[in-house]
Amino acid sequence: EVEDVWAHGVASVFCPAPFRRKGYAGRMMEEVGRRLAGWQNGMDGKRVACSVLYSDIGPTFYARRGWKARESTHVALPAAKAADEDDGVKTLTSADLDELCAADERLLRARMQRMRGSAKAVVALLPDRATMDWHHAREDFVATELHGEQGHLPAFMREGGRGALVQVRDGVRAWCVWTRVWTAAGEEKADTLHVLRMVVEGDDGTEGEDEVRAVAKLLDMARRRAHDADMAEVHVWNPSRLVLAGARRLMPACDLVVREKESIASMRWYLAEGEEVEWLCNEKFGWC
Repeated sequence: EVEDVWAHGVASVFCPAPFRRKGYAGRMMEEVGRRLAGWQNGMDGKRVACSVLYSDIGPTFYARRGWKARESTHVALPAAKAADEDDGVKTLTSADLDELCAADERLLRARMQRMRGSAKAVVALLPDRATMDWHHAREDFVATELHGEQGHLPAFMREGGRGALVQVRDGVRAWCVWTRVWTAAGEEKADTLHVLRMVVEGDDGTEGEDEVRAVAKLLDMARRRAHDADMAEVHVWNPSRLVLAGARRLMPACDLVVREKESIASMRWYLAEGEEVEWLCNEKFGWC
């Protein structure tokens, strides 16, 4: 059976410059890692399985302390001006997310159930409503502070929604949930619309024409919403073959970007030392 467990996220690690390269940060992370192994263990009947973090200093420092670097790729598409035709794509609001996140969780649990015979441990963070709300609360705050109108969300936020949905065919939907991320002044990174989660109902790993077309429509809408917010790009983390095919339908030359320095997804596994672990749905929604 699929087991519910605890996963702890390490959201921020900082050491003042004068105290770097003295072993303090490394000692701290070793202590934190050991502490998290038992933190909340048994609460609500759940074991602690892992902790995750997203390194901005490459993979080595955290790997030495037990957080193994995992797949950290993304596909990037340039923002694009809206066309006249939405082509059947529905803009999602926060009110839509309860049902869609619940449906996503059911699909994910069923997928994990089918993988019971795997030689590896299989783990996934839950793409639930609370997680999406955390990202959107952060987004709303920054949007209001930077671009708000008398303390209210700017128009591109009110009209641009939380994501998009399209019918693949009768009884089959595809949707994505996104968030807008603004960089701090002076940073070289561009303002980016991130796809938090991409879902295609009934996705079996194949790249059928209907599914590829649906994903392309969703990504095209994301590009339009990025343009509306004066952002440069749309990013999708660790895209499946299907998502990559949809991206290439819009931009044939696009390819995977391998992140080697920043936002490197890393996991420390607690349940069985040395056990091989497959991290499903390692997408942007898990970032903290």
